[in-house]
Amino acid sequence: MPSCNTKTRYSSKKMAQDYADSYNRDPLVKEILATYWCELHQGWHLTRDKPRNIGWFRRIQELIDKVSGHTES
Repeated sequence: MPSCNTKTRYSSKKMAQDYADSYNRDPLVKEILATYWCELHQGWHLTRDKPRNIGWFRRIQELIDKVSGHTES
């Protein structure tokens, strides 16, 4: 995991969340990005969330839903 000093700093949670949402829409992404507030830099950073450990059937269904545009989020 990169140190906080080398990460991009976003001035608003919305900017960071918009980037994370765009990244997370990729159906081949295994580690999703999440936002967090950094006291040291007084800004928002992105971090990798826990890997998705879901069954193969559910993962395939998620991919189909993303491709067809039927997402829950």
